[in-house]
Amino acid sequence: MGKGISIGNSESTSVSKEEFVSELEVVRAGIKELLPAWRIKEKCNQKSGMLRQDFLTFSADFSANEVYVAKLNGFVIGFIIFRRNGYISIFGVHPEYTRMGVGSTLIDKVKKELSEVWCHVRITNKTAIRFYKAVGFEKSKVVENYYSNGDNAIVMTCKTKNNGV
Repeated sequence: MGKGISIGNSESTSVSKEEFVSELEVVRAGIKELLPAWRIKEKCNQKSGMLRQDFLTFSADFSANEVYVAKLNGFVIGFIIFRRNGYISIFGVHPEYTRMGVGSTLIDKVKKELSEVWCHVRITNKTAIRFYKAVGFEKSKVVENYYSNGDNAIVMTCKTKNNGV
């Protein structure tokens, strides 16, 4: 990765979104990516309406499903956990790297494998709803009282051009 883009934004760099995305490495996650993904999820919890889980529940989800991570200079800066039926269980990008193409890159990777991708989004999480719409998802229905606090969820779906694997 040759452009010297730094993790943690400790250096000021002037690169385009396309250049930044070209530096990303998206790979299947292994056990060594579990803790970095958890830390990102916890940072995301502080900023959004992301599902709250304890580490044991998160690690079970991580281990039982498909997981991709986005790495920059060897550091995990994003992850997506999904099931073979297309359901995105949990997805997060380190807050310092949002709006830089990391999330779109992870979604695109999953869309290349499956014929449909879908997820639940907290109805109050406007940022997530805008993101999913921007990457081709549509609202398909509302599930009342989906979350433990009584919040409703929107089911968002995206048909892909693939027939799945």
